[in-house]
Amino acid sequence: MLIAIDHGNSAIKTPRFQFCSGLTEHLARPPLAEEIIEYDGSFWTPSNARIAYKRDKTRDKQFFILSLFAIVKELAAAGPLKPLNTVDLAVGLPPEHFGNLRDGFARYFKASCPVHFSYNDMKLCLTIRHVFVYPQAYVAVVPQGLRPAQQPCLLRHDHRRAAATRWQTRLAVLSLA
Repeated sequence: MLIAIDHGNSAIKTPRFQFCSGLTEHLARPPLAEEIIEYDGSFWTPSNARIAYKRDKTRDKQFFILSLFAIVKELAAAGPLKPLNTVDLAVGLPPEHFGNLRDGFARYFKASCPVHFSYNDMKLCLTIRHVFVYPQAYVAVVPQGLRPAQQPCLLRHDHRRAAATRWQTRLAVLSLA
């Protein structure tokens, strides 16, 4: 399954979901949390207090954990979660950082493979097979095997500010034929 993730400094966005780029790390399992990822000895919960701006998001685990939340949400939306999952990621970087950070951003997601973690007490194993890094707005070029004539297409993730506190996200599929 290909999962497109926009790692914004204020919000994490996928084709189906959007949530604040905020996390809280806990040393013990928080008893009242609705969503919890247990990874590498820590418990992580989403937060509405966003992470401070980071030019290089690979300097710590925070955007990796946010990506795990995004991946799990997309997998669950596609059907019941399974213990073993294989995904491809399409991620974007700002065009001005693309040349310098592209390779490191791809390694950031592949370094821990397979990823063993728990989501709401369900043990999961995630293999990230491929990481495609593009300048932001051009999330992925992929073959669409179910499309007529099996033409490749371009998926473009477009984010537009609609109000001071709300983002509208649109995923456009453009034929390359």
